[in-house]
This record gives sequence, C-alpha cells and structure tokens, in this order.
Amino acid sequence: MNINLQDIKKRIFPQKNIGENYFFMLFSQSSNLIIGLLLLPYLLRTLGKEAYGTYIFINSNVQLLNMVIIFGFGLPALKKFSENRYDNKVKSQVLSEVFSARIYLFLLCGCILIPLLYLIPFMRQHDILYLLIFSTTISTALFPNSYFQGMQKLKISTSIILISRLLSLLLIFLFVKSESDLFLYVLIISSTSLAAALCGFFHILFIHRISVYLLPLGRLKNVFLEAMPFFWSSVFGKIKQEVTTLILGLTFDMASLALWDLAQKVVSIPRLMTNNINDAIFPSVIQGLRPEMIKKVIRIEQIIGISIILTVFLLGYPAVLLLGGESMTGAYPLVCLLSTSIYASLIVGCYFYFIFVPKEKYNFVPRNQLVSLVSFFLILTIGLLFVANITIVALAFSTSCFIEVLYCRYVIRKHKLLVA
Repeated sequence: MNINLQDIKKRIFPQKNIGENYFFMLFSQSSNLIIGLLLLPYLLRTLGKEAYGTYIFINSNVQLLNMVIIFGFGLPALKKFSENRYDNKVKSQVLSEVFSARIYLFLLCGCILIPLLYLIPFMRQHDILYLLIFSTTISTALFPNSYFQGMQKLKISTSIILISRLLSLLLIFLFVKSESDLFLYVLIISSTSLAAALCGFFHILFIHRISVYLLPLGRLKNVFLEAMPFFWSSVFGKIKQEVTTLILGLTFDMASLALWDLAQKVVSIPRLMTNNINDAIFPSVIQGLRPEMIKKVIRIEQIIGISIILTVFLLGYPAVLLLGGESMTGAYPLVCLLSTSIYASLIVGCYFYFIFVPKEKYNFVPRNQLVSLVSFFLILTIGLLFVANITIVALAFSTSCFIEVLYCRYVIRKHKLLVA
C-alpha cells in the first residue's frame, strides 16, 4: 500500500496557516530544549553544582509568581484576536486589557516578594538574585504571544525569541566563566528576555499600528473574571505536578526517583510533538466551527494519539536503554503507562479549544482539572495501600488523565454542547 505523505499532511493540517503555526510552535519549544541541553553541562562546570542549584531553586520560586502574572488571560485573548483579526479597535482593546492586568499583577507580586526578602533568611541572603530573576517576569506582561498566535504571525514571535535565546547563549559562553559569575548569568538571561519582549511589543505598536494603553484597575473586573477559570486550571495542574514529586521523594528511594525522571524525559519527546496541535488549529477554524468539523478533528487526533502510544511501546525500551543503560530498564513500564496520557491530553485539548472556549463555557476547564487532581490522589492512595511500587504512581497519573476525557464527554452530553 502506497503512503501519500501529502495526503496525510492535508488531513492533519488542512490549511497552510495551521501547518505554519504548528511548525513555529514546535520549532520554538524544541529549540528551547536543545539550547537548554547545550547549556546544562557548561553551566554545571563553570558555575558549579551549588551555584547552579541555587539558581534553579530561586527560579522555581519566582515561577510561582510568574504563574500569577500569566493568570489565564492567554486563551480568552487568543479567541478574541482570532475572531477579530481585521478589527484594530478590538485588538487594541484586548491587548490593553491583558497588558494592564498583567502589569497590575506584576506590581502585586513585587509587593509580596519584597517583604519576604527581609522576613526569610535564605531569601534575604540571595535578595539580589531574587530581584534579578523576578525582573524577567515583566517580559510576561510585555510579550504579546497570544496576539501573534491569533494573527497567525508566529514566524515573527518565534524569530524574536530564537534570536534572543541565541544571543543569551553566545553571551553566556563568552562571559560566564566561574561560580562568581552567577549574577552575570542571571543578568544575561533577564536582559535578553526583556529585549525580546520589548521587540515584540514595539513590533505591534509600530509595524501593526496597534495602540496599547494602561487601563484603570476598575475597568478590568470582567477581564479577571473571564480569565479566572484558566488560572485555577493551571494552579490545579501545578499542584498535581509538584505533589507527585513530593510523594515520590517521601515514599520511594532515590533509584525510583531516577527511573521516574528518565521515564518523564522519554515521554516528553513525543509529547513535544503533540503539545501544540490544538493551539495551531484554533485560530484558523474558530470562526467556522461546526459539530461535523469538531468530530473530524477529534477522530484525527484519536488516530494520532493511538499511533504515538504504539510507537512509544515499540521504541520506548531502546530509548530507555540508550539514555539510561541496562540498570535503568525498569523505567520502560513507566514510559508505556505515561505515554497513554498523551492520547488523553490531545482529546481533552480538543474539547477545551473547540467546544468549551468557543461556547465560552470556561468554568468547565478548572472543574475538569480539579476532577483530575482528586481522582489522581484517590487512585494513588488506594493503590499504594496494596502495592508500594512506583508503577502505581504512573498508573494513577494516566488514569486521572482518562478520567478527564470521561468528565468532558459527560459535560458535553449533559449540556448538549456538540449539537448544531
């Protein structure tokens, strides 16, 4: 049987813009991964494990504040940009709302951080590092990624981000030479990140001629209410991720943790390929969504998800062997179990992007994540009572993802959301 690659491409990405969006999203994420892999051994040698570990710890603290600044404005804004691609007045209003809300959240997070720098000894000892790393979060407020995605101009945003990453890579290799250069390393990261955000911001102002202005806080109530469900969704996801790591550390030995980490890394490769499919499709189809089209997208993504699971089952073992060696082959069952969550994530993404968001049923998004979180802990607790094995953690994780699918289907049927 002859396989027509062009036909497969057209079925997955029926419009040219969808293929371009997907390519640039994938390219941005994969380049970030590659640059990170290139930097890691160099930073460990030059900064040393202790200094680099300090940076990782502080950065993870600051990312919690960054999650607050991101809040949940992205997807509602993306919907509005996609629906009003040629209306500069609407685009200016949406950009100004998101920009203003994130600036206020940045100031709020700053007011929270500064007292903590004096109250907590570790934070006081590294106060300059905290402030430098926190300064990178202003880039979240300035860089209008949802605008470029909605306008299907991801070539521009990807180019800006890639240039800034390559510049930071060059500067780090040139100037970061010892443990004493930790501040310089953070300064390079923060300054190149800010430069990229400013380039994107000014591109919109002067090339696209979209005005952006600071709105009073009182006019942003509906913007926060609209984004709140997506914020809680990210919070629930973060809790699930962090508590899983905590449970692994408290319940199992370090060898088991190493197996889990290797399994996560192996599964992250195919997950990278699927993360942006729904993001890429959404701007192109939002204005012409019909139940038949949604069902077709779901069927195609089901095929993609099953194909990925089968591929991981076939290639997962040699991948584990290559990355971890004979002593780490125990990660293979974890890889197989975790790979099934890719299928569930794809389908849930379809429900989010093509049913809940277009119909503005935003509250179902965090409820779905809460159902996933509760089911994960319930299955994990019951499982560990009978079998104290790390496989139970992977089984609970994957099962909770499929419970998300079932919950979404229940909601869609109950509220007749997939009826013309």
